[in-house]
Formats: sequence, C-alpha cells, structure tokens
Amino acid sequence: MEKLGLHPLCKSVLLVGTAICAVSAQAAEVTVTKKAAIMTPIENMYGRVEVRQTSMRWMNADGKVDNDVTSYRLIPRLGTTAFNDRLDVYVEVPVTSQTRSSMYSQSPTVYQATFAALSGDVFSITPYVQGYLPYDGSDFSSDAAVNFTAATTYESVLGALDLRAGVEPHVSSGTEPTKSDVRIRRNGALALGQDGSPETRTVDHKEPTTMMEYLLGFTFTPHAAKKLSLSVDTFIDREYAPVYEIRESDGAQSLEKTGYKVGDATTTDVVLNYAADSLTSVQSLTRLRNDGWYAAGVRSADGSRMPQIEQRISLIHKLF
Repeated sequence: MEKLGLHPLCKSVLLVGTAICAVSAQAAEVTVTKKAAIMTPIENMYGRVEVRQTSMRWMNADGKVDNDVTSYRLIPRLGTTAFNDRLDVYVEVPVTSQTRSSMYSQSPTVYQATFAALSGDVFSITPYVQGYLPYDGSDFSSDAAVNFTAATTYESVLGALDLRAGVEPHVSSGTEPTKSDVRIRRNGALALGQDGSPETRTVDHKEPTTMMEYLLGFTFTPHAAKKLSLSVDTFIDREYAPVYEIRESDGAQSLEKTGYKVGDATTTDVVLNYAADSLTSVQSLTRLRNDGWYAAGVRSADGSRMPQIEQRISLIHKLF
C-alpha cells in the first residue's frame, strides 16, 4: 500500500503547533508553582532574640576609673528578606533593665534596611539605612550610608583569614532638626554679652551632618574549631558638621554658613563568636571608643568621661 505523504506546509504547521503546545504546558506549570510577589516578604520572615549583658569602664571627674555592669537587655528582632535575599529589613524592640533596679523600660525601636547592590568575591557595594523609630516623645532618626568593601581570604594550616577594607559615606537626618549655638555678628563685629563673652543664639541647621567612615578588619576561623571565630574591626570616622553665624546689619538679619566643624573618632570592635549550632550562638564584643586617634575621652555634662571600653556578652537564638 502506498504511504500517504503530507504537504511540506502541513508538516511545518504541525511542528509549530506542537512546539507551541509544549511551551504553553511548561508556562502553565511555571505559573502554578511561581510565588506571588506580594507574599515573598511574609514567607521570608525571620525572628531571633538576644539576651545581652553590658559592662562599662569609664573615668570619673576626680580621675578615678570605675568598672560596672550597667544593664541587661532582651532584644527581639523581626525581619524579612526579598529579591533573593539581597534586601534585608528588620526592627528591634529592646527591653532594658538597669542594674541595682527592678524597673524595666522599653528603649527606642531600632530599624535597618540593607540592600546588596553588588556582591562579588572581592568587591561589594551595600547601601543601607538605619536609625530609631519615634517612641515616648523621641524623634525619628535616619543614617543613610553606602558601604564599599574589598575583601580577600587566605587559607593556611591553622585556619582561614578573611581580610577586608572599606569606606562608607554617611548622611544623618531625622524629623527633629539638628541645633547648635552660633555667634552673632553685628555690623561686622562680634556681639558680646554683659560678661564679655560672645553672644550666641540657638538655630536649626539648614543641611544635614555628613560623615566619612574608613574601616579595616579581619576574621580568623581556626580549622581545629570551625564553630569559633575572632573578628577585629577598626572604624575611623570623620564628621563634618556645618557651622553658622548670624549676621545683623541695619536691622536685617541672615544666617550664613561659615564652614564645617570637623570631628574625628576611632572605634575598635573585638568580637569572639561561638556558633553552638545552627540556631544558637554565644558572642563576646569588646568595644573601644576614642576621640581622634586613640586620644583621651571627652568630658560629658556631669564631668565624667565617656566610656572608653564597653563589654557585651550575648546569647543569640534564632526563633524561625
């Protein structure tokens, strides 16, 4: 019997139709299994809790050095991730108990949003924003920054050494404007008070305070104890706060910016972390604060110096 042949055009139509059906079936399968975008942040929620003890070391006005446990904190964190975990947003609501007191108080809520714009093996770019939410009369504050970090890893017989260096430009803002006392210049001369000191007036800043932070650090993880890691990071901050002057002449008054007040600070964090398991870790953080390059501390209003050494012992547990 002679076999019936199909016209070439018919064969082409059949092949195209078969391909369309196959693609449609695959698309239908993908549509069924694809997650709704609006549900991604909810499905990717996570929570953890931290129990922290904080100790301080400071110098009193009489030069005596004191050491004391200052507070205990319970810090629950609720967060979520999106865009394949590139975006991480969380809030923390700390509950603080001061030592030698039975009173508990809620501290302002901390928030942070981090986006991994570029995450490579050597170089990364991470913009983020952090600050405090309004609570009990406090104002909303925001610190926006972009982290540029270069990192590399060295493997040795003893363990892995991660080296990093970076820079972060910062801009601070909030609902409450920054205020400062500025001098008054009348008809070209500084105005003086009755006691002969320069006359000042409190004004709101017209522009935010900016800061450039330089960081250098490393993390060492020994092969003999891979659950244990030691990290040391040094942060050098240079802050630029605008300086103003009130100028009065012939009854007219204007607020003029005369420059910037530059302030330097150095912070060193030494972190020893032990990951007991995938959910629980114990952490010790020793923070050394200094003005400039490890200079003496600045005296506060009560005559004492700011804490030069802060010690934190934390138990961190992942809830979900």
